[in-house]
Amino acid sequence: MIKTEEKEIDGLRFSVTQLPGMRGLRMSVRLGKLLGPALARAAGAATGGLASLDVSKLSGAVDALFEHLTEDEIESVTKALLESCLVTIEGKTGPLMPMFDTVMGGKVATVYKLLRFAFEVNFGNFFGGLAALGAQFGAGPESRPLQQ
Repeated sequence: MIKTEEKEIDGLRFSVTQLPGMRGLRMSVRLGKLLGPALARAAGAATGGLASLDVSKLSGAVDALFEHLTEDEIESVTKALLESCLVTIEGKTGPLMPMFDTVMGGKVATVYKLLRFAFEVNFGNFFGGLAALGAQFGAGPESRPLQQ
């Protein structure tokens, strides 16, 4: 069942609806290709769990992310993830994308927070699903993905 979730981010109220099934599946593959190298490097920074996180290795994860994420790709992913997003400003609610440049101008950090929220709405169970799949095929704890 497609769900919608709301969240206030930096003083703005957003409503994000999940992508339909097939589009969500296609987006997960696309994001996996984009984020996979960065996640692998980030996992390498926490080989002994989060308590042993080597922050110095995280710069490699950031480098990997921006190496694979072009300007066109981030725009395309943003439009896809936020296509049904609504924003409430001063009591009025409307679609975000037609007024994205105006509403989000000068708010790059807010955009990234919103994208994270949209990712959680659409793929919140993604890491749990990978862990279950690994367990099904006999993967040991060392090969399980990091928990959120």
